[in-house]
Amino acid sequence: MRIFYGICFLLFGLVSNGQKLLRGIVLDAQKNTPIPNASVFLNTTSVGTVTNEQGNFAMTIPNGKYELIISSIGYETNTQIISSTDAPEFVTVKLKIKAEVMQTVIIEPYEKDGWTKWGKFFVESFIGTSSLAKDCRIKNTKVIKFRHSKTKNELSAFADEPLIIENRALGYTIRYQMEAFQYDFKTGYLLYAGYPFFQPMKGNSARQKRWENMRSEVYAGSIMHFMRAVYRNKTAEEGFEINPLKKIPNAEKQRVKVAYSTNTR
Repeated sequence: MRIFYGICFLLFGLVSNGQKLLRGIVLDAQKNTPIPNASVFLNTTSVGTVTNEQGNFAMTIPNGKYELIISSIGYETNTQIISSTDAPEFVTVKLKIKAEVMQTVIIEPYEKDGWTKWGKFFVESFIGTSSLAKDCRIKNTKVIKFRHSKTKNELSAFADEPLIIENRALGYTIRYQMEAFQYDFKTGYLLYAGYPFFQPMKGNSARQKRWENMRSEVYAGSIMHFMRAVYRNKTAEEGFEINPLKKIPNAEKQRVKVAYSTNTR
């Protein structure tokens, strides 16, 4: 699933009732000092905030269970599962500085002019190539570094800062905390992982209406739409048809297998 379609997790996913206020502080794990301007958000949602100068934050948790993401430049990302029903009144989060070994011990150097060489491939692999995906733009491409292993024939991408992605097709600015990106040219296997935070774009009423319609079109028929329909036991009402799969043994195949086994004894 490309990051473009990860937006389906956001659409229609938040319920207003049962909200809970969550307060907390983000500290440096080693110095025990506050970390200002740290990002605190619920993964794949538009619910989030940043810490103040004292490292404090407050945010409202909608009804449900979420993955709480806490990140800051130069620190390892902290994740934890949180629920509106049993979330604590106050949380203390301590972020660890990224291991220095990751910066100093380099098996393969970063590619010089990496974006010029790999940028188009990265965008097509990460965002996609659909007509809607073409309306997405990565605004801070300079933070992305590439490393190509000639021995393994693998491409890896790294970013010390969140990627800022403008999705003008659906009207969202996405702050994507990229944790991993790796492509194996031998097998065609793509792996990427990260945490997106969605911020609605501003626009006039006509543009907002177009965005709402487009979001509904993207959501309709998506895997998230299907999963929610199954959960609510409303697959038929939502336009899905589920047919049972019955496995029928191939009698001729079994006969040949037995005959071959008998003749080779």
